[in-house]
Amino acid sequence: MFYDTQKLEVIKSLLSELGAQNIHVTKNSNNWVSLNFDFFIDVQQVCLGLTFENRANWTTPPIFTVLTRPMPALDHVSQSGQICTTDHQGENFEGNKHKELISLFFEKAIHILKQSFDNLQLNNRTSLYNELEGYLGNIQNITQDVILHCDPLLTSQLFGWLKKSPKGNHQVLEQIDVDNNAYTNRSQLTKVKVHKVLLDDAYIFPIPNIGDQFTEYDFLKIINSLLDKNRQSLLKQGNHYVLLGIPNGHGFAYLVLSYAIWYSFKEKVSFNGFKASLTQRAWVDYLLNRTGQEKKARHVAIIGCGALGSKIAEILAQTGINQFSLIDPEFLKTDNIYRHSLGLQYVNTYKSISLAKKLLAERPGLIISPFIDYGEQWTKSKIPEDVDTIILAVGHTPTEISIIKTIHELDMTIQIITGWLEPYDLGGHFISFNNKNLGCLNCLYFDENLNKSLTPKYKFIESGQLIAKNITGCAGAFTPFSSLNCMKLASYISDYALNQQLGFVSLSGNHQNANKNGVMTTPFYAVVSSSNGINILSIKEIYKEVCPCCNT
Repeated sequence: MFYDTQKLEVIKSLLSELGAQNIHVTKNSNNWVSLNFDFFIDVQQVCLGLTFENRANWTTPPIFTVLTRPMPALDHVSQSGQICTTDHQGENFEGNKHKELISLFFEKAIHILKQSFDNLQLNNRTSLYNELEGYLGNIQNITQDVILHCDPLLTSQLFGWLKKSPKGNHQVLEQIDVDNNAYTNRSQLTKVKVHKVLLDDAYIFPIPNIGDQFTEYDFLKIINSLLDKNRQSLLKQGNHYVLLGIPNGHGFAYLVLSYAIWYSFKEKVSFNGFKASLTQRAWVDYLLNRTGQEKKARHVAIIGCGALGSKIAEILAQTGINQFSLIDPEFLKTDNIYRHSLGLQYVNTYKSISLAKKLLAERPGLIISPFIDYGEQWTKSKIPEDVDTIILAVGHTPTEISIIKTIHELDMTIQIITGWLEPYDLGGHFISFNNKNLGCLNCLYFDENLNKSLTPKYKFIESGQLIAKNITGCAGAFTPFSSLNCMKLASYISDYALNQQLGFVSLSGNHQNANKNGVMTTPFYAVVSSSNGINILSIKEIYKEVCPCCNT
């Protein structure tokens, strides 16, 4: 063991210098060392614990714990007694400076306790109620998390869905939502009504002492503080499910109570099967706030829901953009699942419909319209007036140029992004432009002499080579490209779509696979590779005045 008797005497001497009394070691294992000691905060004696790693280099800071029992709930002290001296995120320290670390975190712990005792004496519980859910989450009998799909402040009626417990025949509340909203398959779940109780005053809620549990008697105190109508509804015979909101500086802390009730002798209230659960918030405004993003009233259409299009959809669905149109006429085949966002369970289903179902099930608050249609038909007959951005991921240039010509004829202004991958892990390109400005995909197909070419001016593979592979006969010919390059390109395209940037971007990948297969690369590939793998041109740089698409 790293901490022998001599080293422990040094730590005990340090604690004594800091004011600790009655210091004794309670544990010295291969992994952890624990000591208990007394400390006076003003005139109040508190028994504290210190735990640290039994190794030369600490990866976890020393932990101080309140051991005195009974003890009222305290600010920034967990229900188990641990003092929150660090939030454990981004904490940097020199792990081999043991004495310095103990001194630093000891001072933090005592400072927290002094403030907490002062607030307790003044009956100032504001900080404690602000961290209520964290405190309750450490209580032994509050173990289950109920997913809350909607903001309780914005709905009058709430419903819960029960799932059969794997440990028996009883059912547990799994999620709460409004009646017409669903993010999971509810065919095996039982629907119940949920009472919503939002307290006017947080102090009505009795916070359990350190080490105690929240019981039905604590809840009965809350019930008895309510108006007669609410009290009577919560005390009726039968099963009850209650979402309790406790106001604080963040809005509300939410606790879910489930119980059955009947009346025993002399109408004394009796609870059966009382359970308390915390919630996991799962509505879009809250979730986006966790990422630092905001909901954006934007409509993005993705034409082509293959490998690239599906990954773009997945990324943009997490950015706050709220509305999507997904256009693709094809079924998903097994050949594609190792580079597609949809897996084996979606094979032989329409890509657009399955991708929409997947995103709607995973990301609350989205509006997604799938279309089993070709891009040309959709842009001519079904394109909505509120579309801001159209992303073309068809992988067939003539089709994409045809679609772009149709978009250029529309009265509305639309950002257009077209992306394509280079085979053999070499990378990919995309162009982002505006249908009312000069410069488009078609401009890339003119050479320096303004002659129309069959291949784009900026490419990574020399023309005239046989690129496709064939391992199952002519019908199975394919162009190999990796999922990694697909994700990288999708990420850049999503960034340009989100911020409505314009430009022509080339991203280079690894050339080893191309070299292995005897594929010759262009000088432009060498330029991009030597420029940290990215080359960006402005739309002005790629514009050709002879282009019949954008220069009309």
